[in-house]
Amino acid sequence: MIRNSILESPLVASIGKWIWGSTPNPNISPDICLAGLPFHMIYDCWMQVVVKCMGISMIAGAMLNKAPTLVNIVQSKSVAGLPKSSIYGETIIMVNATLYGYLQRFPFTAYGENVAIALQCTMMMLLMWQYSEDHPKKGSHKAPSSTSSLIENPSTIHSTTRLVTTQKEKLQVTCLSVLYIFNVVHFLPPSRYYLLMSSVLPLMAYARGNQIMEAYSIQHTGTQSIVTTAISLGGNLGRILTTIKEVGFDMAALSWYSVSALLNFVMFVQFFVYRQNTKLFLEEMRQQKTYVLPKEA
Repeated sequence: MIRNSILESPLVASIGKWIWGSTPNPNISPDICLAGLPFHMIYDCWMQVVVKCMGISMIAGAMLNKAPTLVNIVQSKSVAGLPKSSIYGETIIMVNATLYGYLQRFPFTAYGENVAIALQCTMMMLLMWQYSEDHPKKGSHKAPSSTSSLIENPSTIHSTTRLVTTQKEKLQVTCLSVLYIFNVVHFLPPSRYYLLMSSVLPLMAYARGNQIMEAYSIQHTGTQSIVTTAISLGGNLGRILTTIKEVGFDMAALSWYSVSALLNFVMFVQFFVYRQNTKLFLEEMRQQKTYVLPKEA
């Protein structure tokens, strides 16, 4: 009697609909799963609960995804190791992923981490504007040509090309971003929503690939954070599972997460390959700028 009154309450019904109402699995529904609660629920019902918990934990983790990198940038007052094209590119990628989930009416637990990361990418872009120069200056240096030269002469690690972001560029990026989001939300037809994900695959490969090549060129990972990359890699792998369970085999989303996982894995490996050079770079930054060396570089 008490059990039935609890299960029939609006609050429990709402929770049941949130957990099981949007699943593509035809074998479960809020009524089926609530009827078996708590000791007679079938496996698929429990699996959906696990997937929802994973989605919530991924969103919570994503809120701190870029935090180590943001801290490194603020402490060093530099975005060394983070090419401008990579920062812009990743921001566009995460905004598109957010718009795709929103327009497709996916459960928020299926794409919420994209919202969190998009906001953090925007913060990185603003910090890049803050710590870059408004006008180009003469005397820019080229990156070192080999790992051995970095170790023999650590001072060369700090010699990188100056980053320039003009006021005109900042205004153009801001205006174009607002126009782009407005037009996608209001004018993109549902039959073309898949373009939001498929169109950014080459962009993601370019942005992340450029970041990988930048680290290879300068032979260190700069102010990037291994924690950020590890969280991104784990999030990509987890999101492949949760996407299948929450929205089905959406190939536009699954292909995006798979490629992202591959590129994040390569970036993760680079932290170990260039670990010694990165330590030398950060030590020189500390000496020249009274920079507090981060625990995770």
